[in-house]
Amino acid sequence: MISALTSGSFRKHLTEDLIPFWNKMTDMERGGFYGYADECGIPDKNSPKGCILNSRILWFYSASYNLLKEPELLEKAKGDRKKLTLRRWVLVLALLAA
Repeated sequence: MISALTSGSFRKHLTEDLIPFWNKMTDMERGGFYGYADECGIPDKNSPKGCILNSRILWFYSASYNLLKEPELLEKAKGDRKKLTLRRWVLVLALLAA
C-alpha cells in the first residue's frame, strides 16, 4: 500500500493539487482554515469555520508530512492545534451553560 501512496501520479496530485489548495484556504489573519470556497476555489473569508473540518485539514497535513517528510507540512499540521483545542472547550462550555 505504501508503494501505491508514493507512486508518481499520487505524489504529483498531492504536491501539485491538494497541498496548494489547502495552503490557499489558510486564514493567515485569524488562524485555522476557511470553511468554504466558491466554484473557482476562492475562499469565503466570512464563512464559519467548523471544528471537524479544521481537524480533518490538520490530519491531512500530518498524513502528508508522514509521506513526504517536508518540514513545512509538519508546521502546518502543528499550526493551530492549540487554537482548535481552545475553540472545542469554548463550545463545550457554551453547551453546558445552555
